Amino acid sequence: MLTPRTDDDAVWPALPYAEWKPTLTTVHMWAQIVGKVKLGLTPFLNEWWNVTFAVTARGLSTATIPFGQRMFQVDFDFIDHGLAIQVSDGSSRSMALGPRSVAEFHRELMDNLESLGIQVNINTHPVEVDNGIPFAEDKVHAQYDPNNPNAGQFGRGGRGGPSNDPPPPMSNNEINRRVDEFLVASGARLRVNDAAREHGQIIAFHNRTYDVAKAVPTVVLRNEDYGRISRILADGTPVELEFTIVNKVYPDGSTAYNAIAEIPGTDKKDEIVMLGGHLDSWHGGTGATDNGAGTVVAMEAVRILKAIGIAPKRTIRIALWSGEEEGLLGSRAYVAEHFATRPEPDAAERDLPAAMRAELIAPMT
Repeated sequence: MLTPRTDDDAVWPALPYAEWKPTLTTVHMWAQIVGKVKLGLTPFLNEWWNVTFAVTARGLSTATIPFGQRMFQVDFDFIDHGLAIQVSDGSSRSMALGPRSVAEFHRELMDNLESLGIQVNINTHPVEVDNGIPFAEDKVHAQYDPNNPNAGQFGRGGRGGPSNDPPPPMSNNEINRRVDEFLVASGARLRVNDAAREHGQIIAFHNRTYDVAKAVPTVVLRNEDYGRISRILADGTPVELEFTIVNKVYPDGSTAYNAIAEIPGTDKKDEIVMLGGHLDSWHGGTGATDNGAGTVVAMEAVRILKAIGIAPKRTIRIALWSGEEEGLLGSRAYVAEHFATRPEPDAAERDLPAAMRAELIAPMT
C-alpha cells in the first residue's frame, strides 16, 4: 500500500543547511573516498554511473563491489553512526563515525580494506571542489555532530558572549576567492596547479570566473612535472616557466543551435516523449564520453523506431543540445521558449544543493 505524500514536519524533518554545512562537507569528503574505492574496482559506465551510492534505510551503500572471487560492500549508517565493510566470505570491519579528520578516516578505511585482503589504488585528491585538499593531508574537515552539527562553533557564552573556540574553517569557495584576490593584487600572471593524479593524468576544471580582473589564468600540470618544480624550488634554485595561452572571447549575442527532430504522434500528438543528449564537449572530458555516447544512443533509438515504421500515439522528439557545458544554455533556452520558465534563485538559494532548493523556488509558470 502506498503512503500518501505529506508535508508534515514530523515526517519530513527540517534540514537547516547553514547549520549542517560543516558536517555535510566532512561527510562529502568521506563519501568521495569510499566512492573512489568503487570507481577503482568496477567497470566504467557512461557518466560514471557505476559509482553511485544506493540510499538505504540507515544511510548510503556502495552495493556490491567485485574483487577477485569475492564481493564486498561499504555501508554508511547515519543512525548508529558507523561505517561497515562486509565481505562475501563472512569477514567484516567497522569504523565509528564521529568528529574525525578526513585524513584519519582515509587512513583507517584503507587499512581496513588492506586487512581484508582488498587492494585498491585511488586518486587521493577530491574532485569537483575548489582548492581540494588531498585526503591524506586533510585535517581541516573534521566536524561531525549527529545531533547538532554546529554545536560549540559559536562558544558557550550565550548570545553575544565571548568564545574561546577557533573560528570555523573557511569553505573551499571562500579559500579559492581569497587566493584569487591575492594573486590578482600581487600582479601574478598565471596560477599553476598540481593535477594530483597518478600516471600523468590531468583533470582540468574551469576557473570560477572568466573575468581576468578577478582571477588569473590557471594551468594544471602533471603531478610529476609539478613535483619536479617544487623540488627544484625547495633546493633554492629559481625556476622560470614560459607559457603561451591563446584564448578567444566570444561577444555577447553569438548564436548556437540545437538539433531537433521528431516522429509525429497520432491521436495524442500533443503529448511529447523527449530524449537526447548534448553535442558539445569540454576540456574536462573527451567528446566521446561527454556526451558523444549519449547522443549516439538517443539517435540510434529514434532511427530504430523510424526504421520499423511505428506510428506512435505520442510524439517522440529527440533534442541534441548545444552550449550545455557553458551553463545548460541550449536546453534551458529550448524549455523556456516551448514549455515553461522558472524564476532564477537568489544568492542565498544558489548556495544550497539543488535538491534542497526545490521547496524554495516557485513552480514553473
